[in-house]
Amino acid sequence: MNNTSTIALPGNKVKDGDFSDQNSTPWAFEKSVPQSLSAREIDNGNGYFSASISGFATQQVSDITKSTLYTLTVSTKGSERQPDGQDRNPNGYLEIKADEVEIRLYVEGVHDWVTRKVRFRSSATTDNLRIRLFGSTGKLSFDNLSLTELEEVIGPDELIKNGYFNLDEEHWHFLKPNANAHAQVVLDGDNPCAQLSKLGSISQSVQVQLNKTYVLKFRAKASGGAVGDPGGFVSIKSGTQGGVDELVTVTNNWIAHTVEYTVPNVGGNDVLIVKAAGAAVSSNVTTLFDDFSLKLKV
Repeated sequence: MNNTSTIALPGNKVKDGDFSDQNSTPWAFEKSVPQSLSAREIDNGNGYFSASISGFATQQVSDITKSTLYTLTVSTKGSERQPDGQDRNPNGYLEIKADEVEIRLYVEGVHDWVTRKVRFRSSATTDNLRIRLFGSTGKLSFDNLSLTELEEVIGPDELIKNGYFNLDEEHWHFLKPNANAHAQVVLDGDNPCAQLSKLGSISQSVQVQLNKTYVLKFRAKASGGAVGDPGGFVSIKSGTQGGVDELVTVTNNWIAHTVEYTVPNVGGNDVLIVKAAGAAVSSNVTTLFDDFSLKLKV
């Protein structure tokens, strides 16, 4: 059972996110040039927005909780044919903007409806934001927009935050120490996890008690080399007082790991650093990490 999860709170902040309103009243459709496309279209009774040649739609969304995690979900589809009769690669973007928050989700060359998600933290200075749907070339269509607030639910005895990467990189420090390193959240099927390679790493610091034993659990799947090849490691350390490393090897399957560590009663250091790192720079092994949990041993 997961001790860390996220739940979407009730209420989609986007109005007419499925473009079912025949007049699309909450949206402002705009054209950068006369030949731009910016219009609500219908296919088999389903409404959606399409844009091309720098056409776009905007909506000002209010009642946003400041400094709060949100997820914006959108379906997109592309077509080469432009309104001027030319065929060009479909591309464009979805933009979220509010004071210091500016996020763009770029979309290119997608010919079937695909659902995408953007997780972000809202502005600390304003309770509204602007959503823009922009089509550059070809024709890009948007549908089923949903903006919902997220709340992280953590078990009372769990010390790791966002251990299942449901909140993307939130609470973790992602590091790429070289140009070829990978350290990012990806989907394995529909399950988010951390992908690390070529010494890319993630880490999180937690407050603990001195002279107490803690149990760290996680899952890992390393692939890209021969079975048994090094796939990186997970470490749990207490400052300069040493720690424990758990090595990961290529298995091509998810493997559960458990590590125990007693915090030394030396130097007054009551912070543990949990770190996961990918294989060596010279290795082609890529490792996925998930389901991190750190608890006091009972």
